Amino acid sequence: MERGGPPRFRKEGLPGRSRQINDRHFLERGKQDSAYISVSGISSFQKDIFSLSLRKTIPLPILSGDTMSGKPQVEITGLEAKFYDFLLNMVLLGQYDPFIKKVIHHLRLNPDDIVMDLGAGTGKNADLMLQYMNEHGKIYAIEIGEEMRKQLNHRQKSDSRIRVVHQRIEEKFILPELATVAFISFVMHGLEQPDRLKAIDNVYSNLSGLGRFCILDYNHFNVDHAPWYVKLAVRRLECKPTESFIQKDWQSLLQKKGFSEFTTVTYFRNYIRLLCCVKTVTE
Repeated sequence: MERGGPPRFRKEGLPGRSRQINDRHFLERGKQDSAYISVSGISSFQKDIFSLSLRKTIPLPILSGDTMSGKPQVEITGLEAKFYDFLLNMVLLGQYDPFIKKVIHHLRLNPDDIVMDLGAGTGKNADLMLQYMNEHGKIYAIEIGEEMRKQLNHRQKSDSRIRVVHQRIEEKFILPELATVAFISFVMHGLEQPDRLKAIDNVYSNLSGLGRFCILDYNHFNVDHAPWYVKLAVRRLECKPTESFIQKDWQSLLQKKGFSEFTTVTYFRNYIRLLCCVKTVTE
């Protein structure tokens, strides 16, 4: 499958070698593949829709503040899990599909990559990634949710390049082979900080030298200075650990964990970010 070249980047004075792009393609109004939602000069009702849309760009908790069970707050069950992809695209007014396709394009996958997909969900992202891969490419889809794994297993039957792994991402695991790319989409913000760091350790252990780790999630910003509808999404509609995730300097934390060469792509008025980095090879 032919692919366009990688996005152009701008140098940024952040830890490690950091590059950033704000994908201006999304600013073109009327484009069917736009993942950008303008919020200037819109009605209160539209802002409410945007806040809900921003909320629905990420997985929902099982129950708000579900900490008693010890489960991460982004696990999804029941009918919501069964119809997750449909609901996500519907609430985002048809914008989720073009958005996630653009994100997968920005991963810049190689045809023979071995991908570790953490919190793989229904496997929709895996299907999109496989379009960039040849017969030697492979995806280890790591998922704990029962309903999600049923959908993953169905996808695995139709494409043997998907390998379903029944595993919590914060609990230690070893894959059959080292991955060249690790991807985690809207999961990290729902974990408590100790579990986030454990998940990163698992990525490092299962990633090949110079392998890439990409996190699609909330950007780093000051929630107090954000518009009211963003505050509402983060502080009232989101799961409890979200704001602590937003406040963390993830580039510095990842650098301490052995990653470098950071790149970022931002979406949704810079509130969503694809942060990628490279596993540092130590001699």
